[in-house]
Amino acid sequence: AFRCRPCYTSEGYLSYMEKMLGKCLDAGADGIHFDNIGMQAEPEACHCARCTKEFRRFLQDKYSGELGNELFGMSDFSFATVPWFNQHNNANNLKKASVPIQRAWIDFKCEVYAKATGRLIDHIRLKKPDAFVEMNLMEADGFAVGFWRGNDYSLLMPKLEMICDEKNVHDGLNKQ
Repeated sequence: AFRCRPCYTSEGYLSYMEKMLGKCLDAGADGIHFDNIGMQAEPEACHCARCTKEFRRFLQDKYSGELGNELFGMSDFSFATVPWFNQHNNANNLKKASVPIQRAWIDFKCEVYAKATGRLIDHIRLKKPDAFVEMNLMEADGFAVGFWRGNDYSLLMPKLEMICDEKNVHDGLNKQ
């Protein structure tokens, strides 16, 4: 019970977070720090009915037609399932995602997470344009961050003023 991660496809959760962020900014906060943010790692990642439905839609939008036939041997993803992991098929043992459905699941998680955090950041900017936004989104070297937490740095970093990296003791600036 150390960390409870939300379902980032949940409208209820995102609306609740917008309300809480608004209260923080109304109370005088200069900015928001998102700590230990990210999707839950496999095998505990959210595989709810809504996530499964959204994953099917993602597959259909991205891989219908020839590309789907080439990669998956099909172009209709109406009954596709989320890749599963358990003690015998542990996600931490993957060195690289070479199975197309696993690669698609990683891409889906990254897209969902970036869209959700982008929405929250946009809400912060709308409420208080000069507020800073920081995220602790860096993972230790060697982690497959897209797979592990749904973090695609290229999608997340452009919206942020600061990044917290608990493993790096040196202050610095990135290209942005």
